[in-house]
Amino acid sequence: MQTYSGVVIECQGRRYPIPPGGLAIGRSPNSNLVLADHEVSRHHATIWVTQAGTYIRDEGSSNGTKVNGMRITAPVPIHAGDQIQIGQTILAVLPAGAADTREMSLTRVRPLTSVPARLDSLQPYPVDYNPDAYVEQNLGSNERLVLKAKLHWGMFVGPIVNIFLGIVLIALSPIGGQMVGDAGPGIAANVSLFCLACIALPVLLFGLLSLVGTAIAYVTTEFAVTNQRIIGKVGIVSRHSLELLLNKVETIEVAQPFWGRLLNYGTIVVAGGGMFPTKFPNIANPLEVRRKINSQITRLNKG
Repeated sequence: MQTYSGVVIECQGRRYPIPPGGLAIGRSPNSNLVLADHEVSRHHATIWVTQAGTYIRDEGSSNGTKVNGMRITAPVPIHAGDQIQIGQTILAVLPAGAADTREMSLTRVRPLTSVPARLDSLQPYPVDYNPDAYVEQNLGSNERLVLKAKLHWGMFVGPIVNIFLGIVLIALSPIGGQMVGDAGPGIAANVSLFCLACIALPVLLFGLLSLVGTAIAYVTTEFAVTNQRIIGKVGIVSRHSLELLLNKVETIEVAQPFWGRLLNYGTIVVAGGGMFPTKFPNIANPLEVRRKINSQITRLNKG
């Protein structure tokens, strides 16, 4: 099996890759790495990979998780040479090159008769986990990410079209003067200047300002679902945020214009907890995002 990070986890002489869905560790038969240790919780810890590196998080276990002897209370990065203590079990973090590729399948520490865990049934962290982002910095001690929605590139189409239209109008401004050339060179020049200053340049300026505003929104907007709540944030200086417990959510609506249905993006509107509906526009794949939110709410209610 392919290794998806620069490290592998060694336990009792066996080496385990970190799959794209994350490496779930615990006593539960549905864990990727099952530890037969009475001090290990059923869902004890998760190791996952991001573009920034490899991270581990304790999943609210009874006895905690230690990295290099220090108990962790938030997600922390791990590197080759680190040691992880889960219960009485020591896991070594090794460079991926140290692993024998013949041992890279998701095996278990002890034989089990249960069906191996399906990666798509786990609830690991997204690949784009960012410990410096607003959502990640506001996670509770027993809270973990289930979903981070992304904004769709279609939000840039409008500003780019306006910029293109403004450039075309600038190029066509002299034609306006030529159309009234018979009225005299002075009038023709004035008409060309009018077309440039009052039509072409405002359209171009509007497109540029729209592009800047859209880029800021693209960078600063966050929308995520955890195992406990919905978290959203828009803006930097003027910030608008939403934090709503899943059991308080009343409605989740999706609004898609024609281009949104065509390109698969739209606005998610969340209401509940006595709050006015909050809109998060330009969310990619909004129907799937709503489905996952409803699925998490159902799972929470059953729990």
